[in-house]
Amino acid sequence: MKKSIHIFSLLMLLVPYLSFSQDGGYTSQFWKTTRYEVIFGAGTNVFMGDLGGGEGEGKGWFAMKDMDLAATRPVLQLGGRYKVLDWFSLKGGLTYARLVGDDAKSADLGRKLRNLSFMSNVWEASLQLEFSVLRENRGKRYIFQRNSIWNNMNVYFFGGIAGFTYNPKAELDGKKYKLQPLGTEGQGLEGGAAPYKLTSWAIPMGIGFKYYLTRNWNVGFEAGFRYTFTDYIDDVGGLYFDNTKLVGDAAQKLADRHIVWADNPVYSTYGGVDTDNFTAYPEGWRRASTDNLNDAYVFLLFNVTYTFENKVKKAKFQKRPIAF
Repeated sequence: MKKSIHIFSLLMLLVPYLSFSQDGGYTSQFWKTTRYEVIFGAGTNVFMGDLGGGEGEGKGWFAMKDMDLAATRPVLQLGGRYKVLDWFSLKGGLTYARLVGDDAKSADLGRKLRNLSFMSNVWEASLQLEFSVLRENRGKRYIFQRNSIWNNMNVYFFGGIAGFTYNPKAELDGKKYKLQPLGTEGQGLEGGAAPYKLTSWAIPMGIGFKYYLTRNWNVGFEAGFRYTFTDYIDDVGGLYFDNTKLVGDAAQKLADRHIVWADNPVYSTYGGVDTDNFTAYPEGWRRASTDNLNDAYVFLLFNVTYTFENKVKKAKFQKRPIAF
């Protein structure tokens, strides 16, 4: 019995020196062999601006109640990741998304009556900083033990900067019109603001998860919020302009498409857009749903990532036993 205890005690003393991680136990520097990754992502988005949305007026960018999940559209992403440290990475990406908003599908009465809509293709280039809160430790934790599920997982937070292009459009009588050149809020006209730019900046932030299926392939999910520096992704950001001063029939119709319900006394002064005696809202009436809030959008992405393995001289590694 005493002999067995002595043997067991001896084995326990030896385990720390036998329990190096994969590739010979070079634990501290192994992450340097997997620094480079290429990322393929696909998913959907939720637009959070003035048009469309859920029930009630917009309450800000993080108002989950204001999201219209029926208005989600596809997102595609191609990116790359570089590990600066085992817990810190740089990620660059190019993302395509289609954003839409439609007042007619909103649960809010005021937005339904406003009756505006838009769609826009968005191209975004981003640079993000990723901070791992749960880092993967792929390979065998001990030489006589299979790799555990936890060793293949990585959870991270990210933030960064992004530049993007957009170009809002709307449909009228079966034809799509680019809204920015029409100046629907009087942009470019006397008494109106300057035309808004079709490029802007955004701040991406969010959380991600990835799981390694093999040494080279992993799958993951990422939820990313984008706060932008423009309020015109949906062409709506301020007040109605004098409709008679807008240039062209399309500009006048697309700037004000409101509908009035006869049983709603608040709006009964004006006729509906489908009547012959339609009267546009006067200049200065509020057109945007929220004051002083820029547009935002959310990306929900499923990712497939390939990790490149580069050789690092083992001499650079430091053999360190895993202590109990």
